[in-house]
Amino acid sequence: IRNRDVTGVQTCALPISSLTLTLSLRKKGEDNCSRAIMTVHRFPPQRRLTKSHEFERVRTKGDVVRGKLLSIGFLLCPEGRLQAGFITSRRVGNAVLRNRVRRRLREIFRRHQSEINSPCHLVTIASARAAKATCAELEQEWLRLARRTSILAP
Repeated sequence: IRNRDVTGVQTCALPISSLTLTLSLRKKGEDNCSRAIMTVHRFPPQRRLTKSHEFERVRTKGDVVRGKLLSIGFLLCPEGRLQAGFITSRRVGNAVLRNRVRRRLREIFRRHQSEINSPCHLVTIASARAAKATCAELEQEWLRLARRTSILAP
């Protein structure tokens, strides 16, 4: 299915099972975007924990697993939907470092959200060591902790 969006960029959407693959095709040199952009999974606002009482509920009623770089708090909620929140305190570093760690954690969750087998609320808390860790190390730690919580599909 090919069409043009409002900016005049030709797009191509291909339905693949439950995922939708969208490619933006731009002419070489136009807006310095000569590569195809691919969107597979999304992390929409409905999947985010944003309110302090939601974080507090996970902390008080849920369980926590701790690692060297991260801690994951989780609360199973069979009536609800999967939602995630991320905490990076000032101990992680300045605003640039905190935002970088938070972006990495959001990307890790976005990539693996389809593997989570039960609706729950997840709160991922970054330790000060997370600022010096690579994205691969953070992902490995997050997956290890998520397996310990038994929320990942085998």
